Amino acid sequence: MQKISLSKETIKYIKEENKRCIDCKKCYKACPMMDKYGESPKAIMEGITTDKKIDKAMAYSCMLCGLCKKVCPKDIDLGDVFYKSRKDIFSAGENNLKDLGYKSVKFHQQNSFSSVFSYNSIKKDHKTVFMPGCSLASYSDKIVVDTFKYLKPK
Repeated sequence: MQKISLSKETIKYIKEENKRCIDCKKCYKACPMMDKYGESPKAIMEGITTDKKIDKAMAYSCMLCGLCKKVCPKDIDLGDVFYKSRKDIFSAGENNLKDLGYKSVKFHQQNSFSSVFSYNSIKKDHKTVFMPGCSLASYSDKIVVDTFKYLKPK
């Protein structure tokens, strides 16, 4: 577990949401990830505001699906709490995201529409397609590029 410091604005926002929370645990019961990180949504938010830090895995475990807000009688969107936390984590530097697969996402964003990795680059006479997937790119983008170059017909 690696905790990352949050901005004053994010801490203030979480405190405000925590004050509104009546701890009915409806969101807690509906969410597939929250019970891994605390006893209740109120306890989770109190822990964050006390430490002024968040476990980065918690912030990125949230799917931002909006179910918490839908079931909350106070209309609290914990997804927004985690989204604001993600922004702070990202602002603190890309190194904080290495173990969360950021390298894979960045590689995908930079190369998805590249002619090298598009259907348009496949010739009719080719019999093999190289599909590295996200995991390999997350592990080593260099391996993906080197393998592509190796497999490229001469």
